[in-house]
Amino acid sequence: MKHDHAATTSNTGTTVPCPVCRMDIDPGAAPAAVEHEGETYSFCNLRCRDRFQARPESFLARGRGPRLRPVTLG
Repeated sequence: MKHDHAATTSNTGTTVPCPVCRMDIDPGAAPAAVEHEGETYSFCNLRCRDRFQARPESFLARGRGPRLRPVTLG
């Protein structure tokens, strides 16, 4: 299955890393989002979302959560 990163475009000018593959994405334009333990995680595509939902702790334990410093575009 192809892992297509070209699906997101910037709407807010702020990016966060996808918790699975670490691609910078705009949470406002993300094709998928999941709430886990009170936090909302945005994903670059549905495959990354599905991988996270299957094992969220494995991605969060590696420091791949959304609380990394956002990058402002522009």
